[in-house]
Amino acid sequence: MMQKKLIWGAVLFGIGLGLFSSFYFYFPIKEKAHLSEMKTAMAALISSMEAFHNETGRYSDDFDTIGYSPGGELQSKLYLKSKDVPLDILERIAENDRPFVTNSDYQILGILDKSDGSTIFFKVSKKSPKPRQILPDDSD
Repeated sequence: MMQKKLIWGAVLFGIGLGLFSSFYFYFPIKEKAHLSEMKTAMAALISSMEAFHNETGRYSDDFDTIGYSPGGELQSKLYLKSKDVPLDILERIAENDRPFVTNSDYQILGILDKSDGSTIFFKVSKKSPKPRQILPDDSD
């Protein structure tokens, strides 16, 4: 009888450990996938902006005008204009990290909310097309 209890205890412990480890490793992998998704979306947006620029000689701050439409629903948000960024987020971003589009230049802001409640900010620009993480301006 004691041996059956030990076996069942070991089985239940193994199941519990398996469930714990799957959740423990699942969330970081999920966040990496969302981050990769955001970087891919930024690259696709840059491609659309550059194609539009090659055709018209200017950039546009309108997703539809440049022909950008991400497939599916993104976990991240991309912004071309500061006025589209929610005010509580905009206040946390340094002036030189805010998104903008002019006829000859652009800077895109990407925002990803993590499962722990924190937020990651990335920007890309014509001068620096590789996504670069920026720090929020929480100096207040």
